[in-house]
Amino acid sequence: MKFILTSLACICGYLSHAQCSVTSSTSSTNSACGAATGSATVTPSSGTAPYTYLWSNGSNTQTIMNVAVGIYTVAITDANGCTGSNTVTVDNPNAPTASISSVMHVYCFGNASGQTSVAASGGTAPYTYIWSNGMTTSGITGLVAGSYSVTVTDAAACADQVQVTITQPSQLSATSSSTPASCYGESDGAIETQVMGGTAPYFYFWSNAETTQDISDLAPGTYTLNITDVNNCNLQITATVTEPDLIRDTISNSACGSYFWEGQNYTVSDYYEHTYTTANGCDSIVTLNLTINSLPDNAITSSGATFTAAASGATYQWINCSDNSEIQGAQSQSFTATQNGSYAVIVSNGTCSDTSNCITLSDLGLTDNNPDLISIAPNPTKGQVSISVTENMHVRLTNLVGESIHTYYLETGVNSIDISELPAGTYLLVGSRSSHRIVKQ
Repeated sequence: MKFILTSLACICGYLSHAQCSVTSSTSSTNSACGAATGSATVTPSSGTAPYTYLWSNGSNTQTIMNVAVGIYTVAITDANGCTGSNTVTVDNPNAPTASISSVMHVYCFGNASGQTSVAASGGTAPYTYIWSNGMTTSGITGLVAGSYSVTVTDAAACADQVQVTITQPSQLSATSSSTPASCYGESDGAIETQVMGGTAPYFYFWSNAETTQDISDLAPGTYTLNITDVNNCNLQITATVTEPDLIRDTISNSACGSYFWEGQNYTVSDYYEHTYTTANGCDSIVTLNLTINSLPDNAITSSGATFTAAASGATYQWINCSDNSEIQGAQSQSFTATQNGSYAVIVSNGTCSDTSNCITLSDLGLTDNNPDLISIAPNPTKGQVSISVTENMHVRLTNLVGESIHTYYLETGVNSIDISELPAGTYLLVGSRSSHRIVKQ
């Protein structure tokens, strides 16, 4: 099969659309302002008639009539399916021209400090203005950030529209970090501040009158910072400098008469404080809750070989001062020595104890200067004992610590007494004459 090509036909089944595209030219007539009186025509210059047309306003004729100002697109298809397109502008040469003449952007984030104005030229004065926010003047103020459009209309109802964008700086913000005081009550804390947003440079004013971004040598507390940027936008933040807790401890103690603590001697019950320095250089305070208990009266009196503690209602322990040894059984308020020596008493009132001064006894002994004045038989004994005296006298039977067990009146001659109920031990029979005492064991 053979194909014959002529200038009037093409075999589109074998050609791409690019090889058989339709070219064209356009023409238009202007439209009156505020009306739809314009027209647009497209004229194909290649391809094969007949042609079909499809305009952007939906028309399907070669010429579109009664159209307003605007840009129109037309798609062309010839008899072989080849396509092409073109655009045509319907204009109004007498319409005004609008342009933004001034812009003042928002100073501070979020406020309404923006301003702008529009200038109009051409067309037929006077002009009217309508902004997208409803304002009707050529210049508008009190604007927040955003896009605004304005339509300028002349006396012939011709209009032009222009758009402007009002910007704003990012929001002014700040963060702070604090360094605590090293010890309780110290003034070596610090605050560092980081500022973002707004418009640099920034100006600082702290509640302690400092004017730098970062401050130091601070006592514990809360500090307020006012930040102002170059546009006088303001921000206030607070920061707190902390401190470690005061190291404090309380101890309780009691003492008899007085208490010596940290170089001081205390004699009155009360609370007392002392400050120590810890290993990290911080102070710590220890409070002593001190109770001073009264000492018992440790005075003693003596009468011959008998010693008596002045304090009544106490407990007693008599001692031998030569070696501070306790005298067994000597736990009464009075004590009668049986031999020469130095003696004292430990007196206790239930809380405190005190020891008396030592009193020396030197004129006592078991040696009888009158061995025939009194005699005892049998000695030792477990029951009855016969006591012979050469004169009437009073005698006391005591134990070795001087405690009286019984008192007897002996007449001249032989006297019999019964000691069978006494525990086994050594006892003293103490008699006295006008000039001296007589002690028999």
